[in-house]
Amino acid sequence: MNLIEFFFIGIPLVFVVFFLKGFLQSFFLTPVGNPFLSIALIFLSYRNVNVWLWVYLLILGFISGIETNQEILNVAVFFLMGLVFDWFKGYLNLNNIRNKLFFWGINLLVFFIIKLFLFLLWTVPFTFAFSFWAHQIQKLFHFFVVTLGWTLGLESFLKDLLIRKNE
Repeated sequence: MNLIEFFFIGIPLVFVVFFLKGFLQSFFLTPVGNPFLSIALIFLSYRNVNVWLWVYLLILGFISGIETNQEILNVAVFFLMGLVFDWFKGYLNLNNIRNKLFFWGINLLVFFIIKLFLFLLWTVPFTFAFSFWAHQIQKLFHFFVVTLGWTLGLESFLKDLLIRKNE
């Protein structure tokens, strides 16, 4: 990601998704996944990690954490996700949609399981009630599917903008 992409693709995309997410939440009256995590996954799939992408990841992590008052945690998770993507990118061929879906799915599951674990650790006393855990797993599955939908939709929209002709 270079400076032009940062200001002409990245920042406007954040504002568009921010307002679209607000509209969808007010229309459906339910959380609509984490589109900022989707944007981070898409940019990490198409770009090598550099300074502007790190700045963009930290901005996305902060915006993503505002809703749940977990800004620092989300910034740390997005930073770690960038490290993992940078390390794995040399070993994976992310030009194939199956590889992308697999890697995006693993990242989303890890992200939501970490958030669920930390949420439960800080807010809820430990319990063995089956209905409570079934509800949490249902919520996790809902967020996973909706965020993967965001990722696929945004990726189909951004694919032409992010593919470089000289690579």
